[in-house]
Amino acid sequence: MKVAFITIGTNDMDGSVDFYTETLGFDLLNRLTPSPEVELAFLKDPSGVKVELIKRASDPLVTNSACSVSLTFHVDDIDTTHAHLLSRHVPGLEEPRVLPGGLKLLLAKDPNGVVLGFIEEGN
Repeated sequence: MKVAFITIGTNDMDGSVDFYTETLGFDLLNRLTPSPEVELAFLKDPSGVKVELIKRASDPLVTNSACSVSLTFHVDDIDTTHAHLLSRHVPGLEEPRVLPGGLKLLLAKDPNGVVLGFIEEGN
């Protein structure tokens, strides 16, 4: 079994697509409207992980702040990543920290409130 994609609800499709492509470097694979009430966008990160963004007119406003799902990314340099996210005014951006064992962690949020983790593993 293999995960096909991770789905994230959004109220702002354009803003979410822009965030994932321009800020996080995902490629937009497809964007479609299968019905008048539903808009979808499929994106892929450089390692092949896919994310589906979905906006439904019938859904209440999406708030992922209480969501128990997060996305975590491997990065080569946590300080460079922090500077990039800071320059893009990413919400919920925290200062990088070093965890016991040397793992460096940086937390932020996407425009929909989904927690994003960025880790740099020690050598």
